[in-house]
Amino acid sequence: MPPATLRRKPKPPTERQTEVLMAGLRFRRERGRMPTYRQLAAYMGSRLSTVYHHVLALEKKGYIERDLGVHGGWRIVKRV
Repeated sequence: MPPATLRRKPKPPTERQTEVLMAGLRFRRERGRMPTYRQLAAYMGSRLSTVYHHVLALEKKGYIERDLGVHGGWRIVKRV
């Protein structure tokens, strides 16, 4: 593992990625669970592939964790 001074800080989420996070939180508050990618895309009025790529980017940046194979299997681990 490289020294702490050489590790890069993850970039903050983009505006659209922040919208995806906030929409996921609103969905969970309204329905009691995290949405699937398809549900989130419909909820936001976006394309499924767009939402999927934003979720992948958020995972890479450390804002969410995905549980593959679980319906709606992602959770927010770091707030914006």
